[in-house]
Order: sequence, then structure tokens, then C-alpha cells
Amino acid sequence: MKYSLHAIIIIAVSLLLFSCSHNVREDLDQTVVKYNDLVRWNELGAASMFTPERLRDDFMARANAMGNMRLIDYKIINVRYDEKLHKARVDVMVEYYLLSNYKAKKIMVTEEWAHIEDHGVKGWMLESPLPEFK
Repeated sequence: MKYSLHAIIIIAVSLLLFSCSHNVREDLDQTVVKYNDLVRWNELGAASMFTPERLRDDFMARANAMGNMRLIDYKIINVRYDEKLHKARVDVMVEYYLLSNYKAKKIMVTEEWAHIEDHGVKGWMLESPLPEFK
């Protein structure tokens, strides 16, 4: 088989772009699971590190208001990844209860994530606030 240099360059660039986007998407999947695990285990201070500094005070204020809530489980339902904008919307079904009422409740939470580079560090950051658990 004989390939032109042009075809080889197109294939190589396509594979490179696919591998880069695959890594970014793979990083998103891992980050979403890490973040939701931290929220599940009530490690909200550590979970706040997944938010940009400009949103961290609001995150911690909401986290402090969650003292009465215990997360039972979560399930990632859907991930909509926009490769061009480096953004994602993640739907998570959260099951929880309040200490004042031991009745389990479920809510659908939509997390908005953005892939950013800050001071040379690339990664996914949560752009949406913690939900209010009532």
C-alpha cells in the first residue's frame, strides 16, 4: 500500500487530536467521580478544591449549611461534553437524608464543569454551586 505524505499527515494529526481530546474527556470522568466521592463522604473542604477560587467562598457557605444533610449515594446519569468549548454538563442523581428527618430523598443535580488552565495547571473545575438540600 502506498500513502501520500498528505494522507499520512492528516491521519497523524487526527490521531493526535483524538488522543488529546480522549485524555481531556478521561480526566473529566475521573474528576467528576473524585469530586462526588468527596461530597458523598462529607469531605467538603477537599471537594471545594474542585471549584475556582472566585467561587470557593460561596461553595463553603453552602457546605456549612449542609451540616444537617447526609448523602447516601450518587449515580452519574449523563455527561454532555462540548469538545470545542471544553465544557461539560453532568447530571447526577443524588440520594440523601436530613438528620432532622430520616426519610431518604432523591434529587437530580446538574454540575457544570469547565476545563481551564490556571498558572500552568490544566484541569476540570466545577462552575456550578452546591445544591441546596431541603
